[in-house]
Amino acid sequence: MWSLPGIQDLVEIVLVGGALAVSLTGLVCLWEQRTRRNWGGALTISRRFFATVGLFAATGQAMLFIAIWTPLSRSPQWVISNFELASGFVLISIPCAFFWTGKFRWWALGTSVCLEAVTFLVTLGAIAR
Repeated sequence: MWSLPGIQDLVEIVLVGGALAVSLTGLVCLWEQRTRRNWGGALTISRRFFATVGLFAATGQAMLFIAIWTPLSRSPQWVISNFELASGFVLISIPCAFFWTGKFRWWALGTSVCLEAVTFLVTLGAIAR
């Protein structure tokens, strides 16, 4: 028989969904800023390089997060390896986020941290199955 989810399930869905929405919105915002033609004047070449490296690392995090819902995620060992790789991307993307300027710095930090938190929670849930 079908039943409504409990309040705990609803809170989990709202928290994970909210963090995921912030992360994906941040990625879209950062890629949009990255592809602007006037970006060249806002950052020096070295800052542009490190900001781009951080953006690719955050995008890699998002791709690994999406990969959790593939059939590969039925293996607990694969889920743990996925989490370790995503954690490596965080170690790259957080320092590189400081090379952005203004609000984009905070979008980059928020994206990396939220993706890592959600990946951690989903990994715990997958291992507990």
